[in-house]
Amino acid sequence: MFELELAPTAIIGNGFAGDLTVANCGAGFTCTSASEIGGVFYGPEADNIGGIVGFDITKRNANGDGIAVVGAGGFVAGPD
Repeated sequence: MFELELAPTAIIGNGFAGDLTVANCGAGFTCTSASEIGGVFYGPEADNIGGIVGFDITKRNANGDGIAVVGAGGFVAGPD
């Protein structure tokens, strides 16, 4: 379908926020993305992470026909 990558993003304080860009749209297609991700590191050693991601991606063929993926989700991870 397509691949997303996080654009270079600074960690400010204990958090980060950045844009997700389409890295591989596929031959013969064009993609646009207004997707974003944000999160924070937390815990005694800042070894946990939690955040949200918002997807807004459009993939079109040469005729202009396409699909849109719009949604949101959350994530958490820790050392365990």
